[in-house]
Amino acid sequence: MIKLAYLGLETTIELPASTDRTDSIPMTLSSTNLDGQFQATQGRVEIFPLSAPKQPALQRYWDQPDQYVLKENAFQKLFPLFSYQTSKNKNEWERGTPTFTSTINTADQKEWQLDAKGWDTGHYLAVFTTKDDKGNEIISSQAFFLYDAVQKQLPTDLVMWHNFGKEVYEPGEQVDLQLATGQGSKMIFLERRSGGDKKTREWLKIDPWTSSSYTVAEVDRGNIHYKGVSVFQNRIFRFEENVTIPWTNKQLQIEYHTFRDKLLPGQEEEWKIVVKGPKKEAVAAEVVAAMYDASLDEFSTNSWAYFPYSYRYPGSTSWTPGGFSSKSSIGSNSSRAAAYQAPSRYYERLNWFGFLYPNYAVKSAVRGVARSASVSKRSLNPTTYSLSEEDSVVAMSEMAAPAAPPPPPTACLLYTSPSPRDRG
Repeated sequence: MIKLAYLGLETTIELPASTDRTDSIPMTLSSTNLDGQFQATQGRVEIFPLSAPKQPALQRYWDQPDQYVLKENAFQKLFPLFSYQTSKNKNEWERGTPTFTSTINTADQKEWQLDAKGWDTGHYLAVFTTKDDKGNEIISSQAFFLYDAVQKQLPTDLVMWHNFGKEVYEPGEQVDLQLATGQGSKMIFLERRSGGDKKTREWLKIDPWTSSSYTVAEVDRGNIHYKGVSVFQNRIFRFEENVTIPWTNKQLQIEYHTFRDKLLPGQEEEWKIVVKGPKKEAVAAEVVAAMYDASLDEFSTNSWAYFPYSYRYPGSTSWTPGGFSSKSSIGSNSSRAAAYQAPSRYYERLNWFGFLYPNYAVKSAVRGVARSASVSKRSLNPTTYSLSEEDSVVAMSEMAAPAAPPPPPTACLLYTSPSPRDRG
């Protein structure tokens, strides 16, 4: 695949989405050409504090209007939790004086550990600015925010936030789930699914910071699953996340004691394999080995994947909020006139007693309008023939008509001789 672009350089700047300001902040820069290969460049890195809104911008249940009746000040006074127009991207928020500025060369350094102890909690924007070999300016950025778990401080526009101390735990360690809000006091419903599919559910009050602790047991290997849900201003806020508890006690280390990768036809060889436990201790194990022509890897890679110990992932049950969506109104008109049923009228018609020429419509004159009979699919059977008249002439049957068909029959009336009185 060949990539074509006006710019010959791609850059990225990466930081954690949220970090405690008492910890160092890892920052990574990347500069590559269009093929993804490293290409050194010089540039400037700046980190700006952002003027974030004091209130969260809730999601609308209705479309953004194209015409505004209220002025922005009046709208914000009546609806402080909604954006007057389209919510602005964090790149568009007002920027303050940079808290970090540095000139860099990616050939010399790509990773930094930033000290943010003196920075305020809140939202920030990291910007990496450089130029390609043609002088085109290239800008990449990433937004993040700082909190303080000790001082229990969080940006005020966040309704519900959670954080685990780390991603991977071992039995005996304690999981500390931090829950916080920037909007006063909130209630949250929390569920934890641990080993043996044991579910623990509880209501917690976030005011504005709380935590839920759990000591990992051996039976919890294979992950712990958390769910949380809270309601604010008729909006639902929830999260769902796994905490990894790996099967490290079942991991084996395999080493070749002797190995030769070149043999002559007919030559005998013995391979010795050493199997150790996760702590390099001796273990009893069974080994399955196979040998095949390595040139077949050019067509399809031959690899084995086998792990008998399962991991616990989001359960089959899910939480679906009801009533937190837009609804449409239903109109009602009590003055609407009552509907009346028109009377049905039936008129006399000729009875053909099942008589019908195949493939022809039977015509009769009723009120001076040509009328025809429609034949159902069962009309080919004389004993089940049914006939009904319609107001328009029915199209000829799709069956092929015989050559030189005779004209359709006409209805005949019985003739009786006149009585003597009539003849007199």
